[in-house]
Amino acid sequence: MCISRSEQSELLAKERTEEEVRELRNIPRIMHGLRYILVRLSAIQNVLPRL
Repeated sequence: MCISRSEQSELLAKERTEEEVRELRNIPRIMHGLRYILVRLSAIQNVLPRL
């Protein structure tokens, strides 16, 4: 299988953009996780002074 250099760079660019799209789709999940952690931490912080 012999592909030209331009075809090869095109394939690499396509793979890169698909990977970026996948990472962008992960952002809402990551944000949700961070928000969950922040809520948990603030709940712990509210309880600590009363101990």
